[in-house]
This record gives sequence, structure tokens and C-alpha cells, in this order.
Amino acid sequence: MSHVIEHIPKYSLLWVIDAIFRALKKDGVLLLRTPNMEGPTPNSSLYVTLAHEYGFAGSNLQSLLDICGFDDITFHNLSQNRVTLKQRLGSLLRRPLLAQNKLRHRLFGVNQGG
Repeated sequence: MSHVIEHIPKYSLLWVIDAIFRALKKDGVLLLRTPNMEGPTPNSSLYVTLAHEYGFAGSNLQSLLDICGFDDITFHNLSQNRVTLKQRLGSLLRRPLLAQNKLRHRLFGVNQGG
């Protein structure tokens, strides 16, 4: 499930994840991919849309999966081993913007106009 779980309404999360658990074969594997709410700008107005129902950090995702019966829960960083020059340049240009966003949201909260 790539970028699906964050769109499931909160009131349905337990039912949906429980149904997925029951649908898997014995020793089946569920791969989830979702935005990381522990990232540098998770709550920025830029990234929040009406379609997103819930944001996941590692701890609350692990709790949800554990409650629904999943064992051997592991998290993987999917960053690429080979980084292109364009990606490096983009990363360098983003750093000041991400730092500014992090400071602004730390000081004033999120979604405060404009």
C-alpha cells in the first residue's frame, strides 16, 4: 500500500488494518508507504490536503499494526543509494527553506494563515 493508509478515515483505520491482516496468508507481508510525520515539515500548510485523514509517525503506526495483530514490524528507509547531481543540488537549495519552516512552525504553530 503506497500512500494509501493516510487517506483512510480515522474511524475506519482499525477495521481496515484488521481486515488486511485477516486477508493475508500465514506469514504474509504487508508493505506500507506513507509520509513521515517525523520529517522536517510534516505539518506545513504546503503539505496538508483535505484528502489526508491522518498522519503517521513510527510509534503510532507501530501501535496500530500491533493492535491489529501484526508481528515483526520493521521500518525501512527507502532513500536511494545513488544520489544524482540534480538531487544533491535540490537538497542544498531546500535546506534553508526547511530550516525556516521548522523554526516558524516551532515558534508559531502550524496553519496560521498564508
